[in-house]
Amino acid sequence: MTKQELENNILAAVEELRVARSRLEPLAKDWALADTEYRKAHARAYCMELGTVADKKAKADKESYSEMLKAHELDASREAVRDNVKALMVEISAYQTLAGLLKSEMAHLQYEP
Repeated sequence: MTKQELENNILAAVEELRVARSRLEPLAKDWALADTEYRKAHARAYCMELGTVADKKAKADKESYSEMLKAHELDASREAVRDNVKALMVEISAYQTLAGLLKSEMAHLQYEP
């Protein structure tokens, strides 16, 4: 890998990381709001039902299913983007390591008799 290729790879990975991070924050906020709505819907449905704890829980689960599904979908999306951010950070770190090795090798070649 040439110095120019390495530089291009680092810059591309940094830009990809910037885009991924910009997607992560709104997803995290959307998930938090959806999770709150799910918990509220579940609590309301639980409180409105009469019967045993199991009956109340079953009814609350049924009544809040769509809110739960939305929260879980957003959580899965958030996790996928977060994992992508972590992978990009590892990739950038690897490129930085290669750049350090390349710099060291070039310095060694300059001083070799």
